[in-house]
Amino acid sequence: MERLLELRGQVEISHAEEYLYTYFDRRTVGVSTEAIERVAKATAEAGIAVTPNLVAYRLIVRQIEDLERELARPEMAWVAPPGARSWKPDLNRYKRAFEPSDAAPLGERYSVLERLTKAMQAAGVRLLAGSDAMNPVAIPGFSLHDELELLCAAGLTPYQALRAATFNAGEFLQSGAGRLAAGAPADLVLLAENPFESIGRARAIEGVLVRGRWLSKEELAQRMKTLAADYAREEAFMSRFTPAGFEEALAHLRAARSEDPKAFLFRPEGIESLALLFGLIGNHSAARAVAELATLEFPERWTTWTRLAEACLALEDEPAAAAAYQHAHELHPSDPHLARVLEALAAKSR
Repeated sequence: MERLLELRGQVEISHAEEYLYTYFDRRTVGVSTEAIERVAKATAEAGIAVTPNLVAYRLIVRQIEDLERELARPEMAWVAPPGARSWKPDLNRYKRAFEPSDAAPLGERYSVLERLTKAMQAAGVRLLAGSDAMNPVAIPGFSLHDELELLCAAGLTPYQALRAATFNAGEFLQSGAGRLAAGAPADLVLLAENPFESIGRARAIEGVLVRGRWLSKEELAQRMKTLAADYAREEAFMSRFTPAGFEEALAHLRAARSEDPKAFLFRPEGIESLALLFGLIGNHSAARAVAELATLEFPERWTTWTRLAEACLALEDEPAAAAAYQHAHELHPSDPHLARVLEALAAKSR
């Protein structure tokens, strides 16, 4: 870490926990205030932005403590299958990697992260708000509010936490976002209460302006209700797969379609995510079978053909992968990645 700070080439560090593994050499006790302040000052002088990502680390600890408690959170209604399925005990990466006794030492490390985050703010480091959304039980949207609250618990003011999520982020990305000015992106959140008095009030959303279009809290609530209902309907199919395969899910599909040929079973994004999940856990044969089903159900989506190509590549079936990539490229010719992959496969086959 010292060398990285000296080189002055790094622009951002995405998890404050990286300091735990490097600068503090994984220690959980004996981390002095002087050492924390020293590395915070060096980070500021190097011009490196830091995304503390406190919520990501905190949720790891909480899952090790009690995974069922985290899976019972009401916000889980807005996690799309099979993402939610991959967080359950048999697939959950933290449940598989840690024992309950690991929670206490990890909790001590988290305390170091809180102290480091406060020191970073005091030293003038540009802090950014992030949450590793879709990491297990890091629920998109909700987890960012959790991060704001954890930043304040670590010692930031509500203003500083909100600035990390708005102005600082826009300044870092040079996007013009995060500020109120003529010509700035018209993306705003209107709150019913003053969040500078309590960061929890940032959840009191009256409406959102997105690309200049106003969405009232009533419309947002209806959209949320519809989305949760779609996910719940999809669960009947998605809950029937295991790490070994999805034969039971296919049997459910056949039974449902025999009764109603147009029966809803899954969204295109849902079945594509299932193919990705099987690939992530190393069951590439199942990933290919799911992707093939996706191309039958949604042949007009270039992303379904890309999922099929990826699965075929993992199985070292390059001709089938090339054919699937070609189909994806025909549906989405402007994607440069598809063109590059096709060129590479063509060169390899010569």
